[in-house]
Amino acid sequence: MIFGIALLLFPLLSFGQFRLTADGMVSADDPAKDYIVVEFPHKTQADLFDLTKSFLMQEFNSGGRVLSENAPSLLTAFGKASFEFNGRPVKYEAILSFKYTVAFKEGRVKISFDVADMALLNAKYDLALRRPSGFGGKMSCAGVFNTNGKVFSQVSVDQIEAIANILTSRLIDAVNGVGADDDW
Repeated sequence: MIFGIALLLFPLLSFGQFRLTADGMVSADDPAKDYIVVEFPHKTQADLFDLTKSFLMQEFNSGGRVLSENAPSLLTAFGKASFEFNGRPVKYEAILSFKYTVAFKEGRVKISFDVADMALLNAKYDLALRRPSGFGGKMSCAGVFNTNGKVFSQVSVDQIEAIANILTSRLIDAVNGVGADDDW
């Protein structure tokens, strides 16, 4: 799958659009925002919607990926991707469920990437973005971040950021026509 290959490139994406925090994904440029805005000055809202929809229909074309629309202002994609969780000392394969939302206005799009759920494969405990604390929390639950919000699994943080940033970079390229194959 594209995300598996793309994750090999995640060290190169340190300049990405999104950063993962214990509270979810935020803008790398403005951590107070849980979204980014990308300008496309010469594109109409309808053009942006159509180009994005075409890209997302190609990207989200399997049973685990769903695309919904509210034309011409909003597209929402629900997807899954695998990543590695370093549970110290054991490493686990994990599945990330996410919601990718793109809103449209003339000449710009607003993109958000929400971590919906995480699951460990072949493990006896659950996985959350932030490990629950105290006796009220689930003691059989691991977290990418610890109860204080500090990173527990940097490998997981890097890979989840790569999933969001690679998808966003590919979307930007598709809207800009980079890699379009019109020579058929």
